[in-house]
This record gives sequence, structure tokens and C-alpha cells, in this order.
Amino acid sequence: MFDFFDFSGFPARWHCGDWSATLGWLTITSDLVIFAAYTAIPLTIALYVKRRGDVPFPHVFWLFCAFIFSCGTTHLIEAVIFWYPIYPVQGVLKCLTAVVSIAAVVATARIMPAALAVPGMAALNRQLQAEVAARGASQDELRQRTAQLQESERRLLAAQAAARIGDWTFDQPTQQISWSAEIFRLFERDPALGPPRSFAENLAQYTAQGAAALSGAMARIEAGESRVSIDLEVDLPSGGIAWHHSIMHAEHAADGRLTCLWGTVQDITAKKLEGLEAIARMASGVAHEYNNLNAVVLAALKRLQQRIGGDPETDQLMPRILGTIERSRRISKSLLTLGRQPVPTTIAIDLRARVADITALLTPQAQRAGATLLLSSDEGRLPVLIDANDLHQVLSNLVINALHAIHQSAEPLITVQLRREQDDVMLTVGDNGVGIAPADLPLVFQPFFSRKGAHDHSGRFAPHVHGAGLGLALCQTLVERAGGTLGLTSVPGAGTTATIRLPLALTAVVEPLTPAQPTAPSVAQESIHGLVVVDDNQDLCVLLDAELRDAGFAVSSYSDPAVFLAEVRTLRFTALVLDWKMPGIYGAEVLEQLADAQRAVPLKVVIMSGEVPKVPSPMPAGLILHAVLAKPFLMADLLKLLQRM
Repeated sequence: MFDFFDFSGFPARWHCGDWSATLGWLTITSDLVIFAAYTAIPLTIALYVKRRGDVPFPHVFWLFCAFIFSCGTTHLIEAVIFWYPIYPVQGVLKCLTAVVSIAAVVATARIMPAALAVPGMAALNRQLQAEVAARGASQDELRQRTAQLQESERRLLAAQAAARIGDWTFDQPTQQISWSAEIFRLFERDPALGPPRSFAENLAQYTAQGAAALSGAMARIEAGESRVSIDLEVDLPSGGIAWHHSIMHAEHAADGRLTCLWGTVQDITAKKLEGLEAIARMASGVAHEYNNLNAVVLAALKRLQQRIGGDPETDQLMPRILGTIERSRRISKSLLTLGRQPVPTTIAIDLRARVADITALLTPQAQRAGATLLLSSDEGRLPVLIDANDLHQVLSNLVINALHAIHQSAEPLITVQLRREQDDVMLTVGDNGVGIAPADLPLVFQPFFSRKGAHDHSGRFAPHVHGAGLGLALCQTLVERAGGTLGLTSVPGAGTTATIRLPLALTAVVEPLTPAQPTAPSVAQESIHGLVVVDDNQDLCVLLDAELRDAGFAVSSYSDPAVFLAEVRTLRFTALVLDWKMPGIYGAEVLEQLADAQRAVPLKVVIMSGEVPKVPSPMPAGLILHAVLAKPFLMADLLKLLQRM
């Protein structure tokens, strides 16, 4: 075997014959180039077959790759023999090349019938053209149907936009929600965010009562109802409130499980607010005139009391008269509150101290009703930005509601609790009364809805007389005005809990625990160099002028704002008491003209009004808003404000 590959008896090709250098190198170079080409060709074919994967008869391609490469190898040996006469190796390689060649021929012959049956390019082109034509016709029909569908959808969306109505679906197994375009507009939600990703996220778009109503509707659906219609209150991102009418349709499996929920949502805010806006407009006008008259009466009575004080009959009647005026002031304030006209609050109150005071005032009333009123609170101050009178009205209303609810309890109990939760403070009022029916719970904050009773002549609370239904609506308005929320939870037969959440005012100025005592008039004179009173009510203007002069102020009074503005450049004053709503001109216009006067010293302004004024923010240049004083007011309140300047 080894003797076969012994090439010692062979000379190198350079020594076989008379090879010139040119001829020798020409032959060697040609053989090497042929070897390189015969190597590149099968590699290219192999790469093609491997990459395509769908080449017909791949084994034939691989045989041809082996055949071409073996042929190229023989040319490589031809070049090597010029130096190394390895003729035995050359013979073996040529034998292998012959075997591969025969195998390639046989394989080619065997696939020939099948290869001839493969359609040619012309036939394939004709078949492809036919398929393209058929597909084109299908696409034309599809485009036509798509255009019809898009036109129908466009008309549907236009109709939904005109009616402010949208449609939605909720898949119960996946908790996925899908919305139409109009619903995004109704909820003021960016379509890029997509619909809510879960039912819990969807609930967050509603107010507390709206979420409770929606949860109640879902409970009815899950109990087996197939159609539910309900009005829901929505908390819009822009800060407003909207009302949506939702119709929900449910699909249930054979075993009663909810599988799919779909329905429509329509904006009914305008319809809901139509009645409230009319009431608010009427309330604002009535309250303004009412408070102006009361302001004159109150100022006159206080001055009269100072003049004739000491008379027993007068001393007995005067507190009753003043109390009646104070009650009328509270009524007008409620009318304004119903109109949702907020007053900005910049001084924080200590909620813990205020709630303790209010609870102490309400305890005798609870005792007369046979109830126990308990207060518990976290230690330390709990500063919040809420009007003290608003807080008194809210807490009193909630406690009185609780008294209405516990008339049948064996041991009537009302609890008031205060606790801090991170940057919020929670105020809860709970009772062990009759509770609220689940169907009524979503409706309790709607104006004029009531199922509570009033007290009878014995002093016990009875359910047979209905209330006006404004209390909880008013409480919610006051709490929301302070940036908080008010919610109710109730278990029929076990009681109700009202929860108020208010943000802590950690950086605000907190009122002193003990009210500041009035300072002497001389102190006011040191800080106020000239005081002007402007009010179109001449009687009130005269009374204020007299009272302020008695208190030691240098006062100039004007019942005609036009005269005041004409003389303003000749006056020297640093404080202004201004009526906000006067015939022909509003306080805002007066402030603008004062700003145009370019005063050298900043002017401090106290605004008085029978309704809630829309004070510009920020104030015009050179003017400082010191306070807003609601009519009617006690003269002592005005003096305190002026003395604090």
C-alpha cells in the first residue's frame, strides 16, 4: 500500500522535457487559477442551495458541487507536480473525480422527467398574471366594501359627536375595555393613552358617588341583570364635573358567569345643570340684595345698641334681632354655596381644635336626642385650608344627619374621628343607625334627594317627614371647594360612615388658637394713613363712615364710585374698603383704574360684597388684596381686618 504512494522513482515535471520558464509558469498559473475557480463555483452553489431551502432536487446540486471541486483539485495537483512528482495521489484524485462524475450523470438522468415537468418561466408568468388579475379584482371589491364601511363609520361617529354619545365594551375574562372616539372626548382622555386598562382604573375617573353608583350597577349585572341604565358623576381632568347617562348590556354564560359587557355613554351634563344653573342665578341675585339690606340693618342696630345701651328691654330684644339677622346671613350664604361660587382661603385652621369646638357645641343637641357623641383625634395640630364657617356647616350637617338615622337604635351612638394619613387628614362621622339602602347610596349627593326624617314634637327624630335634600349636596360642595373629597359608606341596619379627606396645609399660615384681641384705634392709625370707603348704598356708607370715625380712622366715604374715581388722584390714602357690585361698575373696573393711577405706595384693599366676588388673580399692579368680607358683617369684623393691616 505504501509502495503505491512512493514517488521517488519519478522526476519533477520541470525535469521532464525541455520546459522553458515561460511555458512552465504559464501552465502552473493556469492550473492554480482553474483550481480557485473550481473551488469558488461549488461554494457559491452550496451557499445558494442552503439559503434558499426550496431548491428542487438539492442532492443533484450537491453532487455537482463535489464533481466541480474534485475537478479543481486535479488542477492543483498538476501545479504541485512541477516540484513534487506525487503522481500516485494524482491518480487517486482522478479516480474519485470519475466516480463523482458518473454519480452526477446518473442522478441527472433520474430526475430528468421530473425536471422537464416543472413549468417554464413563460408558463409561470402566465399563471402569476392570472393570479394577480384575480387578486386585483378581489382587492377592488375589498376597497369598495372598506370605503362603504368607512363612510358608515364616519356617519356613525358624526352622529355620536352630535349627540355626545359613545359606545364601549368590557371583556370580563381579560378585564379589557375598548372605547369609541367620542368616549375619549367625554372623559377628556388622551386617545394616545388608550382606554383604562382595568375596571379599577375606570372607576378612578368618577367622583366618589359616581364610582359607588357604577360599582352598584356592576353588582346588579353580576347578579344576573342583562340591562342597567344609570346616571354617573364624572371627575374630569380639567377640574370640572360631568354627568353621563350609561346604558349597560350584559352577556352571560350558561352557568351565569358574566362574559361580556357593552353599552353606550351619553353626556347629560347640560340637562343636569339646567335646573341648578337657574337656581344658582336666582340665588346669587337674591343673596346680593338680601345681604346689602342686612348690612345696613346690622350696622344701624349695632350703632343704635351703642347709643341706647343699658335699657333692659333693649338689651333683651337686641340679641334676638341680631340672632335673626345672623340666621338670615347663613341662609343667604347657603344660597350662594348652592351656586358653587368659591371664596379663596389663604389662612389654614387647626382642624383638631375646630372639630373639638364644634363637637362640644353639638353635644347638648345629641344628648337631648338620647344619643352619645364621642370624639377621638390624633395628637398635634392638623392644619387644613378650609373656611371655618364651611367646616362648621359640614360637620353640623353630618352629625344632624346621624341623629336623624339613630332614632330606632337601642343605644344611639355617633363617633367623630380625626386621624392623619401621610399628607392628608381624615375626618369621619359614623353612626349605628338604620343605614342607607344600596340603591339610594349613589343618589344621596344629588340636590333635593332625601329619605331622612325630621324630628317630631317630642324632640325624637322620626322618619315620616322628609328633608329638603340639600344638606349633603352642600357639604360636598364645601369640601370640594377646600380641595377635599366626601364619601359615604353604609350597611343597612348597621349604620353609616361619612369620610372627609382634606389635604394638610403644612406650609400655610395657621390661625392662632386664641383669636387675636382688637387693638386700640391708635394702632390702626399708625399703619393706615387715610381710609376710603366706596359703597353705592348711601345708608350703609353713612353708617360705616360714622363707625370708622368713632374708631379713630381718617375716613373719606363715597356712595358714587364715579365721583371717587374722578377725585382719586387728589386723595391721600393707603387703604380702601370697596363694595364689589355697584350699579354701572364692578369692583374689578375700579381696581383697574386705581392701578392706572400709578400710586407710589401700595394700596391695601378690603372687598365687601353680598355675593361671592370674582377677584382678579393676581391683583392689578400696586394693589394688595387684604380680605374679602361677606355682607352683612359685624363692625367688629371690619375693625379687626383694618387693624391687622
